[in-house]
Amino acid sequence: MKRCARCNKKRSVLEQRLSLDKEFCDECLFDIDEEIRERRIITIRYRLKDDNERKS
Repeated sequence: MKRCARCNKKRSVLEQRLSLDKEFCDECLFDIDEEIRERRIITIRYRLKDDNERKS
């Protein structure tokens, strides 16, 4: 049985076949996606804040 590279959870053959990625389980993929989205939102907020300060 293969394991997830991030959480080390065992992955069944069926789960491996239906999974979106070969290395990570779907739960970890969704967590990674959320982390990436949060970073983008934070960086966009900082950019908008900096732009507003420059205009003032």
